[in-house]
Amino acid sequence: MRRSTSYLPRANRSNARSQRPALLSRALRLAQAGNRRAAIDLLRELSKQTPTDALVWFHLGALLDAGGKMRQAIPCYLRALRLNPRHPQHYEMCLYLCSSYRKTGRPLAARRWLKKAETFGHDTALQRRLQRLLNRRQRLQD
Repeated sequence: MRRSTSYLPRANRSNARSQRPALLSRALRLAQAGNRRAAIDLLRELSKQTPTDALVWFHLGALLDAGGKMRQAIPCYLRALRLNPRHPQHYEMCLYLCSSYRKTGRPLAARRWLKKAETFGHDTALQRRLQRLLNRRQRLQD
């Protein structure tokens, strides 16, 4: 018999939206403590309860990405951006999408998201690194 892995207390399932900040904080604390699997499980359950919450989808994507599950992370980032085009982490998501697409062997999609990130006018170490990696790949293909 399969054991329930619910991280949402039964009484709070119906009002998950009002509990979302506390549950999201709990998931992030779990991840910070090294319990990524429990954090991902909580965020997946929270995403079912609050499917229009872009922040939940962003954090779920980031944890999946950090765990090496880039193919699963990509739809989470895309959904977060679709739900909130003015998402506070829009720039970061563009870079994370670039990185995930690059690691999954889709350099054209990676370049598209890097170009989008460049429109924000930032210059971060991650952005420069992704540019170098994509340029190196391009030179090797030429």
